[in-house]
Amino acid sequence: MRRIDSAWGWIAALALFAAAAAPAHGADLRGTGDLGVVIERAAGRVQVVDTTAPEMCPLSDIMVGTNAGAGAIVTYATCADDIVDGPVSVDCDHASGSFFPFGTTVVKCSAKDQRGNRTEDTFTVSVGDTTPPVLKMPNVVTAFATSANGARVNYTVTATDNIDPNPKVKCTPPSGSLFPLGSSTVTCKATDASGNSSQGTFKVRVIVKWSGLLPPIPADGTGVFNQGSTIPTMFSLVGESATICDLTARLYIAPVDAAGNVGPEKPAKSRPPGKTNVFAVTGANYHLNLDTGPMAVGKWQLRVDLGDGEPHPTMITLR
Repeated sequence: MRRIDSAWGWIAALALFAAAAAPAHGADLRGTGDLGVVIERAAGRVQVVDTTAPEMCPLSDIMVGTNAGAGAIVTYATCADDIVDGPVSVDCDHASGSFFPFGTTVVKCSAKDQRGNRTEDTFTVSVGDTTPPVLKMPNVVTAFATSANGARVNYTVTATDNIDPNPKVKCTPPSGSLFPLGSSTVTCKATDASGNSSQGTFKVRVIVKWSGLLPPIPADGTGVFNQGSTIPTMFSLVGESATICDLTARLYIAPVDAAGNVGPEKPAKSRPPGKTNVFAVTGANYHLNLDTGPMAVGKWQLRVDLGDGEPHPTMITLR
């Protein structure tokens, strides 16, 4: 900011110099000096006039965020200095501390000295959205397998925002994808027009729809069999899973003590035509001849593993 101490002293000196240098025969003389003054001589007198407007401090554009869609209170500072008056006040059409609406507002400011010299400047106040969208997702989506590879699963995820009526939502894997047996995680991201984003996850469970173990094994756990006997162990796939004929299903056994605690689990042993704990498949029917010879008298848990992460347990007793 330009400042001159004893400004009027400089101006008076300039005026005297101009008056002495002026031609004697001129009726009027008007000129502009380097300091922004006008020198006039008419009717035998010299008049010095300040014509330099105040100079305002630089006005920088302002950007602020808001959590509300309407706008925000914004404060700022201004200043101006005059070559003669020194610091002068600045008037703006949107005062500091005013409420500025969402978006960009042009603020016009001006400063004026005591002789009416005026300067103007502008800056912008931009109020932006800083609130991310809110995702609306399911906690868990459960579907039944339609093949040994899983199932195509559709789901709905939406988002709302305080400003943007249609925030963009992207999920991976997308709705309609083929999800494998078991539990998968879907990750979703919502982004509004201002670039704010939020992220969340939910689970998709693909399970096999089955009949439960079929007779001679009761589903309620009351089955009693002779130790050392062969127990036909069978189940069918039903509903949406009924057409699956290539699922790998395995049988596991574990002893259960008198308090109902399940002990260590191990693969079941089968008798011909089977050799391992893998069920043979005929259409949608799965069967295995359980060899109880290696199993002690007492209560046992039979668990069918269908590859979908579900336990599928059934209790039997050997006597």
